[in-house]
Amino acid sequence: METQEKIKTHDKDVKAIQNQLLKWKEGEISSVPDPSNSHTMRKKPYALKAPPLSSRKLDRILGIDKARQTIRVEPYVTQDQWAEYCIREGFIPPVVAEFKKITVGGGIMGSSLESSSHRWGQMNDSAMSYELLLGDGSVIHASPEENPELFYGVSGSYGAFARILSAEFPLLVAKPFVNVSSFTFDSIERGIQHLMELCSEASRPEYIEALVIDRNRFKIIVGEMSDTAKYEQFSLKSSGSMWYHQKVIHDSTPFSMTLYDYLFRYDRGAFWMGTYALWGSLLTRFWFEGTPFMPQMLLNKLKSFPKGHYNTPKYPNALFRSLSGWMMDSADLYKWLHWKRENWFEKNFVVQDFYLPTSKTTEFIHYALDTTEIKPLWICPCKGTKTPQLFSPQVNEEPLLFDVGVYGFPIENHSAEEATRLLEKKTYELSGKKMFYSWNFMTEEELFTHYDKASYDNLRELGKAEGVFPPFTQKTAL
Repeated sequence: METQEKIKTHDKDVKAIQNQLLKWKEGEISSVPDPSNSHTMRKKPYALKAPPLSSRKLDRILGIDKARQTIRVEPYVTQDQWAEYCIREGFIPPVVAEFKKITVGGGIMGSSLESSSHRWGQMNDSAMSYELLLGDGSVIHASPEENPELFYGVSGSYGAFARILSAEFPLLVAKPFVNVSSFTFDSIERGIQHLMELCSEASRPEYIEALVIDRNRFKIIVGEMSDTAKYEQFSLKSSGSMWYHQKVIHDSTPFSMTLYDYLFRYDRGAFWMGTYALWGSLLTRFWFEGTPFMPQMLLNKLKSFPKGHYNTPKYPNALFRSLSGWMMDSADLYKWLHWKRENWFEKNFVVQDFYLPTSKTTEFIHYALDTTEIKPLWICPCKGTKTPQLFSPQVNEEPLLFDVGVYGFPIENHSAEEATRLLEKKTYELSGKKMFYSWNFMTEEELFTHYDKASYDNLRELGKAEGVFPPFTQKTAL
């Protein structure tokens, strides 16, 4: 149960945040940028005009109710914190984001999904209620029955309507291990068809995902929670251990992992983005391009590689993993990104997730490969919803969607911006939607051709957000 001491501290901190907001509105304190390393890809210039709320104090697990199988947490609790705490108590949240330092609040506001999403939807879809701070300093309780518009509206909104102060989630009974197996198909079409059939089975595994390794290799990977490790155990405890994507791409032998390791299997290397450090030319450009230390002649040489040079995946060997694995966790890689290099990444990399109706996914995958030649692609099934979540990508008439994660260096036919805009255009043509954690090149006019402006204005009014919380377009656009 929630301890009275924790609740008292929580209420005290909430009161302090309310007072900060009111003082800021009265001009008594100034805005300062949040020094944290965000798991979004963009710079945060809007922070210079946002209220400086000390909400980072809200990083506590307020308690588990074992009888009801629920947990109440503050928004800055990280994924590894609540996963470790819940597993120790014999439970697990329905959806745990794959990067350890994504916060619970960030997972709600940023539309996090994972390989359990085929059954549960996004992280926010299993939420039971929120405690929200509105722009006038008031605090409300939001649930499907109470203030439902804001309850659903905050999902995927990046704080444009209200701030989360605490959230309540249901819990599932956990088992200590996940037994992992895979199935390889010789075409994207066959792989997608089998993935659709698998996700329609009532007794399907807890965890389902897939990788498009190339046009002739589509690999479905499933995980079953278990009380025992059925196969040889694959551990990620050592910083020098093989990266998960490397393991599943090259080895089709079933294996077992601890539940904790499985949940954060992509944390080291941030899927496979860390492997780009194996390209010396890219690493040199990352550090020196745009500085006085990079002569134009050298830059031209580093850019003169044949088309598709960076689209052949590299895999970290044992020496690289042993020497560099300790600084390849997703939190470390995001620190490098936000070390004044967001613009460089923006110009050179596509890092995007696109949700497609299952019947349109094959077409989109071929288009993404033609446009970018980025491989592998991550495929994550996600339960659709018709609830009024304005900016959440899983809102669709279809009961099941496939998220296609496109993470890498596109072929030189297009700049990263051009490639992203082409993929965005194709997504909406196919009745899909994108996630907004990464670079968004849409203008406000373009955005509201796909999303209802009247609903947006209503949510801003309900949250009393105008002049306090930065608009969605400021939070997500460059």
